[in-house]
Amino acid sequence: MKLKSITLMILLLLGVSNQAQTFQDNPSSEADGDFPSKWDLIRGSAQVTSFEGSKVIQVSNKGIITPLSNSKNYLENTFTLEFEAYFDKLEKPIYYYQYYNIRFWDGAGHYVRQRSDREDVIAYQPLQIQRHGLRLVGHLSNKKVTKHEIFDKNLEGMEASWRFIAIQYNKGALKVFIDGTQLLNIPRLNFSPQMISIGARSGESVRAIKNVRLRGIKSSKTAGTKIVLVVDKETNQVQNIELFESMQDANLVSQKYPNGKLYLGMLYGNYSVQPLKNSVLSFNTVNEYLPGDHFLPGDHFLPGDHFLPGDHFLPGDHFLPGDHFLPGDHFNMINIKTEVMNSEKGKIVLKKIEN
Repeated sequence: MKLKSITLMILLLLGVSNQAQTFQDNPSSEADGDFPSKWDLIRGSAQVTSFEGSKVIQVSNKGIITPLSNSKNYLENTFTLEFEAYFDKLEKPIYYYQYYNIRFWDGAGHYVRQRSDREDVIAYQPLQIQRHGLRLVGHLSNKKVTKHEIFDKNLEGMEASWRFIAIQYNKGALKVFIDGTQLLNIPRLNFSPQMISIGARSGESVRAIKNVRLRGIKSSKTAGTKIVLVVDKETNQVQNIELFESMQDANLVSQKYPNGKLYLGMLYGNYSVQPLKNSVLSFNTVNEYLPGDHFLPGDHFLPGDHFLPGDHFLPGDHFLPGDHFLPGDHFNMINIKTEVMNSEKGKIVLKKIEN
């Protein structure tokens, strides 16, 4: 079967494709007084501080910080947030004087219903984490209030202490743990978390967090690098992968590759001469690229016809649009040896199997 279009994706991973990313921060190498480099500020102020023998992030009263990201909707439908929160010594057992607010949306206010969420949702207050429990309140369109307030006497205490906070979200289900004790278990949350921010409230007390880890961040394609796949017109062998910016002069390109066909693509991740581990490339081989043309973001990912398992793709084989691919077969991309991992819906996914 002759294919009209083909999208080639090369996945240079030892695992599976589209692995979620992880945000992790331990500012041990940052100077006291500096703003934590992996964070952005929503409200108030924050700084790196040496405290009790380690570097922590100190947040001002009513301050809010969020992991540094170009997106406001970067959470996968499964994610985990873990961090340690400091609760200062109390003069009286009034625990609600000190707490941390977790928002799963942008801004410093309440959550307001998004189009993709249930129509009966009006707003949610931030998840409030106290030293001995938590509070989560939502307001629905029928004037009903959904309130979750769970506190554990075993976690009470007036002495200063660090609490380990773990928040788990799995396709609508939300669980929250404090020092390993599960306090919240909602099977179907009424809104879809989009991002994370951490705020602090506690008057004159010390407000600090450390050892923050967020797993379940969507793989971002915004940081991809524009590239060009060069294929020999006669042999259909891959000749090279060039940076898009270096292929703008038509005369120079024709001299360097007089018999080359060019295809636009993207490289996601790190690279050095050849793609490195955890780099992903995708090419549009439907249309040949002419040096000097404008790069259109949609050109690098055009799902088309299907790859049908069948033919073997062995090292040294030619790049022939229309060939069939069988998972488990091998293919050499320049000097990159890969194995076919998947072939469906117009895309072929390859895994690097040798350095």
